[in-house]
Amino acid sequence: MATEEQAETDTVAEQCSEHNKLNALFDEMAMKESGTILYQIRINDPSRGRGLYATQDIAPFTHIHTAPCIYIPITEYDDHLKFTELNHYVFNCPGGGKMVALGHGSLFNHDGKSPNVDYRVDREHCCIRYSTGHRVVKCGEELCICYGSRIWWEENNKEGDDSSSSSDDGDPV
Repeated sequence: MATEEQAETDTVAEQCSEHNKLNALFDEMAMKESGTILYQIRINDPSRGRGLYATQDIAPFTHIHTAPCIYIPITEYDDHLKFTELNHYVFNCPGGGKMVALGHGSLFNHDGKSPNVDYRVDREHCCIRYSTGHRVVKCGEELCICYGSRIWWEENNKEGDDSSSSSDDGDPV
């Protein structure tokens, strides 16, 4: 039993080492808007994956990122995309269809209680614009959005199915 525990500990240590290497790489790739680094990509908690963290205090209503997107017509989503891992990274478009956010748009983690970033899905220009909400985001704080009221992992836990949200309000599915 001790060898299994040691092997598991070694595996976790290797993963943490890899995460630290990735953090250094992500720091070099920090987002620059108007010549100021507003956030960096880090893995603070491996269970949450990558996230975006403020590198300085950010004032309310500050534009922090515009993510170019790929528009997916609803028929293509229903026939193909919803059966792939990308299903967890799509945003619903007003009027139907889905968009996959590129850039750092798919790295905002979920906070259903107090998200500090707002976003607007712009189907016409095929992008999503992100800005801070009504309060100052403190240096080191993770930048989070609310994915909406129906979250895929909560739905899976409640109902045991893998269907996505059918909301049409711009929320990620």
